[in-house]
Amino acid sequence: MDFLLHWDHDLFLLINKSFQNTFFDTVMPVLRNRYFWIPFYVGVITYIFTRYSSSKASYYILFIVSAVVFTDLTSGQVLKKFVRRERPCHEPTLDRIAEIRIHCSRSYSFPSSHAANHFGLAVILMALFGKNRKKFALLFYGWAALISFAQIYVGVHFPLDIIGGALLGVIIVRLYLIMIAPILNKLAIET
Repeated sequence: MDFLLHWDHDLFLLINKSFQNTFFDTVMPVLRNRYFWIPFYVGVITYIFTRYSSSKASYYILFIVSAVVFTDLTSGQVLKKFVRRERPCHEPTLDRIAEIRIHCSRSYSFPSSHAANHFGLAVILMALFGKNRKKFALLFYGWAALISFAQIYVGVHFPLDIIGGALLGVIIVRLYLIMIAPILNKLAIET
């Protein structure tokens, strides 16, 4: 375990310090801000409503929102409170070393809710887009990875927080998709 935590700290510092440049200092805080992505979310919703009937689109939006709520509650309200890992910005060993580029929450660090939510969202969007999923794979997973990388760069998460959050989001949403499979199959037949 000590080796893993040491690796985690070293990788954090590599991303947080060694990758430092003016472009990243400007862009990364923006990329991890949820409000920046509102046009993207609106675009996804618009695509869903233009591609599918309004009743089917409404189901899809409900499934998407429910999946994100499940990942967020599990990561933020259950696991973070159970694990109780400090964020890098509050870690005493990194106090004068880490570059903290945004306000740092007092909430715990593991797992990253940003990673859980965005990777979970990528999974459900891929499932809902059916035949077009390969076209969107790089877009959705790349988007989730970029937001997750930004969390490390700005100093609010360790890499293991991101890996744990990403795995959690993928697992939760895959299980959720199994639960809603009968409804999705019925909606697919109606198309």
